[in-house]
Amino acid sequence: MFELLVASRFLRLQKKVRAIFSTVLISVVGISIGVFSLNIVLAVMLGFQTELSKTIIGASPHILVSAYDGSITEHALAAEKIVKVAGVTGVSPVVYGTGLLVSASGSHGTASTGINPSRHRSAFPSLFSQSRGGVSALEKFHPNAPPIVLGYGLAGSLGVEKGDEITFVSSPDKKDALKKRPKMKTFEVAGVFKYGTAHYDSTISYIKLADAFTFFGKPGPSSFEVAVADPMSSELVAREIEDALGFPFVAQSWQEANSKLFSALRLEKLGLTIFLGFMVFVASLSVVSVLLMIMIEKSRDIAILRAAGASRKQVGNIFVIIGAALGFAGTFFGTATALAVCQLLSNNTTVSGLIPFDPDVYGISKFPVMIEPLYFFVIGVSSQLLCVLVSLYPAYCVRSGNLAAKLKV
Repeated sequence: MFELLVASRFLRLQKKVRAIFSTVLISVVGISIGVFSLNIVLAVMLGFQTELSKTIIGASPHILVSAYDGSITEHALAAEKIVKVAGVTGVSPVVYGTGLLVSASGSHGTASTGINPSRHRSAFPSLFSQSRGGVSALEKFHPNAPPIVLGYGLAGSLGVEKGDEITFVSSPDKKDALKKRPKMKTFEVAGVFKYGTAHYDSTISYIKLADAFTFFGKPGPSSFEVAVADPMSSELVAREIEDALGFPFVAQSWQEANSKLFSALRLEKLGLTIFLGFMVFVASLSVVSVLLMIMIEKSRDIAILRAAGASRKQVGNIFVIIGAALGFAGTFFGTATALAVCQLLSNNTTVSGLIPFDPDVYGISKFPVMIEPLYFFVIGVSSQLLCVLVSLYPAYCVRSGNLAAKLKV
């Protein structure tokens, strides 16, 4: 209690000394800016990563099961085993193929997926709720030509709409590229879907599974797209599927399929955290200059305290308390400001709209901000500890100084 009272008195008296008071303000503001910047950057990075994960989950299977040799025999038995794995909510057999779509207005490459509409709807119902027809158009009868559903960007590149006819030119396998001529078939545009990201909307198309068998020359499904109850646990479920099926099957979760992307995001987050962490550290070093200035200014008062019976430890603790108080003030204002700005960015579309963010590229309609209480807590505690640690040096100087000479002056 004695150290706390003296520390508060020392801080109040510094208002009379303009140079020290200005240094105190600069120190608090510097810590606040560092804490604020670190909190904001991590909130935005976490928000972007979360929204990107949602976009990927909505546009791709949670788990993709395929065989090493590229063909799945006894696919009905394999699908039955997959469904029995805990956490699996749906299984859809698919055939993948690539080729060139040609219309009267132009041509564009596509990665096409052959699906059974009813099986795929039960596994991935959100895909069938897209606007402008969506994948659900495959379920309807089309007497003129086999149906195909195009991504929004792909349809725009080809200049086609629902009801138009296009020619699909298949890409032959690499091993048969010189022996076989590419197949050509006319399809009717049954609908247009929109994922919200240019990567998917400009390349993906869907056709019926039966049409894919004949057009791509596949005897059966090439893969299974699997839906799980908790997409975040897809990696664990994928390992259980591999155990259930055995060789030659391999299961790849959506996290594994996009591992390079998420590794780059984690590396970027780590780099920014280290950089801004050094910014907080440098700001906390200004506390040392404040304490040294107070020590010089109050050296005679400190000598009087020692003569009155205060121990070296008590006098040193006074400066540790002052450093902790400065750190708390800076950390509090920085954290409070960061929370307010995060709330403003996440709830106010007008403010977040001032920052350019193309939803067609990222699949995100507003500026991504996610408040993680643990991050704010760790940053606040770390900032406070830094300020206490740097205060130990001035406290050591006070304890080891020869203050008896001050009383002789």
